[in-house]
Amino acid sequence: MLLASRQYRRQGSVLLLAIFIAISLTILSLSYFRMMQAARNTDHRLGQQFIAREIALMLREEAMATIQRDCRDRRSQIFWFMLGAVAGAELEMRLPLASDNLSRLLQPGFSCEFSSRLKIVNFINYDHKNRQYASKKEGHGILAIHIEVTLLDERAGGKSTVIKETLHSQYDYMVASMLSLGSRGSSLLRPLTLRHDRQTFDSYSSLQVEAYENEPEAPTNPAEIKLYDRITLWRLRNLKLADLEQMLIIDRERKILNLHGICHCNDSIEFAGDWQIKGKGVIIANSFNITGAMKKGSDEDLLVLYARKGKITVDTSEKVEAALIAVNDSRSGTVESRQALNLSGMLLADYLNLDNWSNNQHHISFDKTLANADSSYQISVSPWTSFRSGARN
Repeated sequence: MLLASRQYRRQGSVLLLAIFIAISLTILSLSYFRMMQAARNTDHRLGQQFIAREIALMLREEAMATIQRDCRDRRSQIFWFMLGAVAGAELEMRLPLASDNLSRLLQPGFSCEFSSRLKIVNFINYDHKNRQYASKKEGHGILAIHIEVTLLDERAGGKSTVIKETLHSQYDYMVASMLSLGSRGSSLLRPLTLRHDRQTFDSYSSLQVEAYENEPEAPTNPAEIKLYDRITLWRLRNLKLADLEQMLIIDRERKILNLHGICHCNDSIEFAGDWQIKGKGVIIANSFNITGAMKKGSDEDLLVLYARKGKITVDTSEKVEAALIAVNDSRSGTVESRQALNLSGMLLADYLNLDNWSNNQHHISFDKTLANADSSYQISVSPWTSFRSGARN
């Protein structure tokens, strides 16, 4: 009887242990499947977050490319939005390229909604010394691109939000006039101005200056004329000639000047052969040597060549459509022509010594584009972000 009781208890313990092991295995199995399900859900969510992030980055790249392009086009909505815009102003952007390619990134049964806004964060029209610029439209600012992306699950027949992605990026930008504006508008309104030279040219002179009907009176003291002295409005500074060529601002292979904004170079520049001018811009360098034609691609194009240390030498009788400026603190800035000068633009120098010019008849006519201050503004946006943030929901 005692032996049977012991065997019964032993069998009960084994059965209880078997039940405990079975329950434990069941719990472990459920925990494993739940963990695997959670892992799959996490992987799926991370995958959706990655897709939303990639879409946001693609939208930002197109938005930035659109801004860079449209800032050079006075016919664009973005150009006029940014020209003189106040802080807080916003513009909804259309991004057709991204819209047409979003489906390639989405899984079947999913869709995407997005928005892209351009916002002016701030804008100031004074330099680092708190000196106001001549025009309220000139200055420096920060613009923001705000991207919102929402992924939607449509597999159940409706639309449920899967993930949201927000990308906020800020860029520096600049608005500058190519005509070195003063209190009376363009500072380049006279076909010929000499800062430290009182000689005059009449109908008997070898240099003939065509009268301009709206030419202002000569300043009382030409020596006080200062041009492009607000270096904070220079888009590019302290470059080498090789940099201008690498950026294709000076495209030597195609003989094209691709102008946009004020660019400063620490070298001397030679323009050999015939060149075409595209865009509006100022090239500041030590000195210039021109040995061929320089012609504008359109009436609205504008080229200003400013020699800050040496002289400008023109060794061609072909037409040169540019403003030629040679002034410096040592009063040695001058222009010399080795052949019959045919300049359509204007000339400003410290002095002229016609004895150093060729024995020809020289001619200067004024380009009316130099009088149009309203069309002289150029907007430059930095390609690098000054601030970037992303948030996920």
